[in-house]
Amino acid sequence: MTQPVPPVRIGDRVAVTATLTDPAPLTVGMTGTVYWIGNWRNEWTRQIGVRWDDGRHLVLLPGDPFRVIGSADSNALQQNA
Repeated sequence: MTQPVPPVRIGDRVAVTATLTDPAPLTVGMTGTVYWIGNWRNEWTRQIGVRWDDGRHLVLLPGDPFRVIGSADSNALQQNA
């Protein structure tokens, strides 16, 4: 069964909370910014595109361990401060 995906929006900051099943996984604690969200019509399109702070562009899939650490709204406020 697929884990529920935390609500996420473009511009949100996310962090990896456990090891990902990937040939070259991101480290636990790695952070990045959501730049793309799949259309969620089926299992193959349930993807969240993230620009990771180490320069990688790697999508999160259903069941990947992550959490939202900052909202798009709070990020916009910080950039305009």
